[in-house]
Amino acid sequence: MTAVDDPPGGFDFDDEDAPPHTDEDAPWDPTDVFALPPPAAYKLNGHNPPTADDTDGRSSWWPVDLSGLFDGSVVLPEPELFARNDGQALLYPGKCHSFNGESESGKSWAALLACVQAIRAGGHVLYLDFEDTASTVVTRLLALGAKPEEVVGRFHYASPSEPLQYRNGKVTVGHLDLGATLETHPITLAVIDGVTEAMTLHGLATNDNDEYAKFHAMLPRRLSRAGTAVVNIDHVTKDKETRGRYAIGAQHKLAGMDGAVFSFEVVSPFGLGLHGIAKMYVNKDRPGQLRTHAESNGGRHLIAELHLRSDPATHALAASIDAPAAGAGIASDTTPTWWMEQISRAVEADGPLTSRQIEELRKPDGSAGSTPAKRKARDLLNGAYLRPERQGQTIYYHHVKPYREASEDHEDS
Repeated sequence: MTAVDDPPGGFDFDDEDAPPHTDEDAPWDPTDVFALPPPAAYKLNGHNPPTADDTDGRSSWWPVDLSGLFDGSVVLPEPELFARNDGQALLYPGKCHSFNGESESGKSWAALLACVQAIRAGGHVLYLDFEDTASTVVTRLLALGAKPEEVVGRFHYASPSEPLQYRNGKVTVGHLDLGATLETHPITLAVIDGVTEAMTLHGLATNDNDEYAKFHAMLPRRLSRAGTAVVNIDHVTKDKETRGRYAIGAQHKLAGMDGAVFSFEVVSPFGLGLHGIAKMYVNKDRPGQLRTHAESNGGRHLIAELHLRSDPATHALAASIDAPAAGAGIASDTTPTWWMEQISRAVEADGPLTSRQIEELRKPDGSAGSTPAKRKARDLLNGAYLRPERQGQTIYYHHVKPYREASEDHEDS
C-alpha cells in the first residue's frame, strides 16, 4: 500500500504495531479508485470530514443541491448585451460566445460595437488584443460613437505578450494581473481578439481539442465565471464547403461555447466612402433564446445585419446592427427566373461552367436551393444567353449575353 502522511493527531496507516483500527479509521489506500475514504482520510490534507448537511466542505464531485430549480429562484439565461436596432440583445451574461469569419468580414467591428454599447450603458469592458494595437482599437471606438472619457474610464485594454501560465502549469504574473483586473472592475463584456494568436502565445496547438480545452479553461471560462459575457474572435478556413459551423482548428471551439456562436459573411465590402454590410448567422445557441428572433431558411438562421456607412465626402462613420427584414434569410427560387440571373452572372464571371458546376451554385444564405429549378433555368438560358458545347462526355456552357431578371429583353418569366 502506498504510504501517506500521518493525519494530524491521528495514526500511521503503515505502522504494523498500531492498535486495531475501528471502522472509522480503517486503513485506506488513496491510490485505490474503488475504495471509499473513511472520515479520517479527509484529515490527510488538514480538512475536517464534512457532515451530511455540510455541502461547503465537499468537493466539486459532491452532488449539487437542485432544490433551487423548483423554488422559482433560478431564471433561464436571457441575452442582455449587444442589442439590435429593435432592442433584441444577442449576448448572454456569464456565457462564452464566438464571432467567426474570414478576414475583413466585420467580426471585430461588431465586437467593438458591442463594446461601445456596453460602456455607454455604464458597464466595464475588458479587451484582450492579440492581433492589433491600442491606437487602432481606440480610433474605431471613437468612430463608433464612444466618448473619450468613456473609453478611459470603462474600457480596459491589454495587449498580452506573455502567457497566463507555462505548459508545466506554473502561473505567471499575467495570471495575477488578470485576476486583479477582474477583482477591481465589474467587467460585463470581455473580448478575446485573436484566439489563434492567444493559443500560440501559450504554446498550445490550435487544431488539438485537448489543447483548446486547456486554453478555454485558462481564459474564456475564467472570464465567464465572473459573470462576464465573453466574445472570442476567430477565423474560419477559406474553403466554404468544408469549414462547417466552427472556427479554424479544433472542433472543441464549437463544443466549448455555452452561449452562442455567430458567423459573419460579407454582402458588400467595408472601406472609406463605402456602405459595408455583413450578415450575421447563428450557428449555435445553447441557451436557445435567439433562433426565434432570426430569419431562417435551409437550416441557416440570419440573426442580424452589420451596417457600416462611411460618408463618401467626410468619411464619418454610421454603424448599426440591424434586425433582418422579414424574409431576408430566404432567396426565392420558386420560379426559374431568379436562378436564370444567378447562372448567367456565374457563367459571365467564371465560365464556361459544366452542368455539375451550375447545379452546385448556392443561394446568398449558403443553402443549395432547388436543383430542378437550376436545371430548368439552365435550359431556358440555352441559345439566347448560353451556348452549350460538348467536350468528350462533358457539356460546357459558354456566355452569350447577360440575362437579368428585371430586364425587358426576355419573355421567359
